[in-house]
Amino acid sequence: MIRVRITYSKRGRGCFIPHVVIPQLIYRSGRRAGLVFALSEGFTPRPRVSLGPELPVGVVAFAEPADIWIEKWDEGTLDRWNNVIPEAFTITGGEVYEGPSLSKSCDASGYLLGFRSPIYFEKLAHDLEQGIFLQEKHVFSAVEGTFIKLILKTPFAFGPGTLVKKLVEAGYTKGWSDVKIVRTSVGCWNGSEVEPVVTQRVLPRLPRNFKTEGMLRHD
Repeated sequence: MIRVRITYSKRGRGCFIPHVVIPQLIYRSGRRAGLVFALSEGFTPRPRVSLGPELPVGVVAFAEPADIWIEKWDEGTLDRWNNVIPEAFTITGGEVYEGPSLSKSCDASGYLLGFRSPIYFEKLAHDLEQGIFLQEKHVFSAVEGTFIKLILKTPFAFGPGTLVKKLVEAGYTKGWSDVKIVRTSVGCWNGSEVEPVVTQRVLPRLPRNFKTEGMLRHD
């Protein structure tokens, strides 16, 4: 068996599939694509699938990492897999991997934040620029249209749930209903962006008008 590191995107209805269910989704769709998975030992063998940092229900993701242990990986695997995986998901990259675990390989995560209120948006953008908010976790931030692009450290310890909690505590939002979060990548900060754990070979299938759907409103 070989270890393969993959990335996948999830959007639309796929965002409402809990993180704990993703290993079975990867396993079942992979089996339909012809992959043979290694199984754990014990009375209830499970497919060997190791996920990246937890992603809360409702959060769109572009390049979530996972490690899988399978019998074979070739150039046609991505196409075969994406032909059978549920439409809300895309396997965006994959390669045979030998190295540290995901928790030791990923030191940063990238986000896009959108707000229903321009007041919250402008206040947070200003405070991030001035270093007032998230000083210990903040790596980089910038305004991109109606989004705030945000890079944060320690993705396994500081995820979207903790981010929203901090936003509420600091008075930038009232809760999840006021903010939309997209996790664009999990990987390593190279000084200008967060590089995904593997080369991205397939673009995620995104909803039409994704950049404006449900984001900043001025009404």
